[in-house]
Amino acid sequence: MTPKNQPSKRQYYLLVGRLEPYKKVDLVLKAFANMPESKLVVIGTGTLESRLIVQSSPNVMFISNIPDDTLAEYYYHAKALIMPQEEDFGYVSLEAQACGCPVIAFNQGGAKETVIDLQTGVFFSSQSTEALKKAIAEFDIISGDIYKKILKVKSVHLALLSREKFEKKFMSFIQFKI
Repeated sequence: MTPKNQPSKRQYYLLVGRLEPYKKVDLVLKAFANMPESKLVVIGTGTLESRLIVQSSPNVMFISNIPDDTLAEYYYHAKALIMPQEEDFGYVSLEAQACGCPVIAFNQGGAKETVIDLQTGVFFSSQSTEALKKAIAEFDIISGDIYKKILKVKSVHLALLSREKFEKKFMSFIQFKI
């Protein structure tokens, strides 16, 4: 099933999350304003939604309030998910990878735990439009290799981040502290 009005497979980048200041969506919009040949789909709602829509360039499409199965289709058809913000953990990157969608992420916080550089995604080191554009260009060059690698490593990688593994590590940490 392909959602209506959705570009075909691997034709756009994707950003999923709340449209709030700390999510750095404006950073991504600025980068894509300078990359008119690249398409971006933004899925989410928030206090900045109206302002971000007005600021966006014609190559950006906003979508809100979609069911989980439709979101999964967007992950499946995206070139990559873009995560410009620092997250404590970042479930969105795990959702994307579970659907075979690589991640282009800011190299801080939870992304360092959930993304494997050059295997399930690409990192960028500063929250600037130039750093993001450079990471997207790097991804475009090596994306074929990453698409192959993510299919091979995603099951093993995601199993390492499972609830069961987390609970086991957490319990061993608590027992060590007691």
